[in-house]
Amino acid sequence: MKHDAEHVMQIMYYPSDYTDPSHLPDSLAQGEVFNDVLINYWLLSHFQLDNENKYWQPTDIISSLIVAHWHQLPRIAHLLGGYLLRNRLPGYGAALICDPQLLAFISLPLIHHVTIDEAERRVDTLAWGATFILSMASSLPPALKQRILLGFPAGIDLPKLHVKATPNHINLFKMAITYANNYQ
Repeated sequence: MKHDAEHVMQIMYYPSDYTDPSHLPDSLAQGEVFNDVLINYWLLSHFQLDNENKYWQPTDIISSLIVAHWHQLPRIAHLLGGYLLRNRLPGYGAALICDPQLLAFISLPLIHHVTIDEAERRVDTLAWGATFILSMASSLPPALKQRILLGFPAGIDLPKLHVKATPNHINLFKMAITYANNYQ
């Protein structure tokens, strides 16, 4: 998968395009400042975001998929987290009824090798999915990993999880991308 440098540069220097509003101060989140340049400057300086080599290109499938579907990562993470927690979700029937896309996705017969500790009580699909993505993205530069977290709510509590980029996990990730992009 080829990505042009312009797309990577947009991710690097235009974080207001994908940042969750919970990361912004009230004046910016409420739209009192309409200048994207100022908002981007504030995000870059406030979060002390690292710079990346402007010639960096994704070299593996996971990095390529993350860069190509950057703006959908929160929705993809929600689906992945729901899939990882699908055995625990029946107790949360109301949440499933409100999200038919998640209900359809977790019914797919996909294989994964992620074990969640039974003592772990968190049922935050977004946090589990974000951890899944970040854990598989070991070759992603630190500057992009910083920016991934801006797409999720501030203060998200990421659980401890180690996921290897196996063919089954890549397939699960690709299916989540397909559902996030095509089944809304």
